Amino acid sequence: MMKETLTTARLVLRKHKVSDLAESMALWNDIPVLKALGTPPRSRAEVWTKLLYHRGHWDHYGYGCYTVRDKTNGRFLGEVGLKHYMRDAQLPYSDTIPEVGWLMHSHCHGKGYASEALGAVFAETDSTLTVPTCCMIAPDNQASRALAVKFGFEKTDSLLLGNKVVDFFVRSPRVSR
Repeated sequence: MMKETLTTARLVLRKHKVSDLAESMALWNDIPVLKALGTPPRSRAEVWTKLLYHRGHWDHYGYGCYTVRDKTNGRFLGEVGLKHYMRDAQLPYSDTIPEVGWLMHSHCHGKGYASEALGAVFAETDSTLTVPTCCMIAPDNQASRALAVKFGFEKTDSLLLGNKVVDFFVRSPRVSR
């Protein structure tokens, strides 16, 4: 089980709250972010469902996604964490392997926030999680690819997800079973 709140030198990561809806809406409608993801803007209902989905992970798995906030002023910067998408696509992993995701507002790009947040998440999971983790990244998203490699992910495949090609990365567990 992961801690529900993590802190770093500059950040506070915590479980999503119902009160995060407006800030999550802004993130999921940040056009440069959506362009990098290759996804359209999300409706209020879609973001609400995503928020509840994130909360449910904590109840069922003992881990999930965090909001990422500036430690000094509480400003919402993005989201990071582990989840199980239960995707309909044919993927080279079972639904028991968590997918790591990170999404930061465009005004945060290039400032090291995603790296700092992921570092906190992996500091927490590396001593407890006994299964691999995975992530999927668009081939042209060089910043996320570099971040994945920095944290030990290795590209194992390219696959079609919906109508777009993504690269599939796997990170081995850091503890023995």
